[in-house]
Amino acid sequence: MTYPISFVSLGPGEPELITVKGLKQLQQADIIYCPATRNKQGGVISRAADIVRALEIDKAAIRCFMLPMSKERGCRMGSLR
Repeated sequence: MTYPISFVSLGPGEPELITVKGLKQLQQADIIYCPATRNKQGGVISRAADIVRALEIDKAAIRCFMLPMSKERGCRMGSLR
């Protein structure tokens, strides 16, 4: 049994700007993985998940995975050396 994987760009960050093709893929998906990070208070935030929720996609399909993000590049750049 195979399970196809699709990658969908959420566009420039506004739910109404996603392509029709991308929206259809999300509507048909069993699971949608969205990157997330922690804010300074320790809460989980995900702009991608926020966009998907705004598209009225079944919220039970959304899964967040931790992908630390920061505007400070020093820590990340040091790990590339």
